[in-house]
Amino acid sequence: MWSFPAVYAPAKSWLAVSVARSRRAWRLAMLDGIMAAGFDALNPVQWSAGSATYQQWKDKARGRLTLWGGGVNTQTTLPFGTVADVQREVRQVVPCLAADSGYIFCAIHNILAEVPPEKVLALYRTAKTAKQR
Repeated sequence: MWSFPAVYAPAKSWLAVSVARSRRAWRLAMLDGIMAAGFDALNPVQWSAGSATYQQWKDKARGRLTLWGGGVNTQTTLPFGTVADVQREVRQVVPCLAADSGYIFCAIHNILAEVPPEKVLALYRTAKTAKQR
């Protein structure tokens, strides 16, 4: 099992993970160590990295860790999808991650300047009206 350094164990706060990935996405399995260390929230939630789905991330963290982010894929859907693609993904992802609380909405990562404003507006407007399942 992955073990988070003991020096961080007393911290009851959010954790921003910046992991040197090289060619490997950081794994869903790391959540166990992060939760065991006592963190309350995790940012970023990059469910699109690796083979886990956003549902698997939520199932793993439910009731134990607030997921901060993951509202839309900023590597594919937001820059390359249509406005309708962005809306569709947000409608699917947000209700899942927000179910049973423990979710703070934002995109997976930074929104690049090249992303048209219409898509950014669609992202936030759709998230605001997304209903929990």
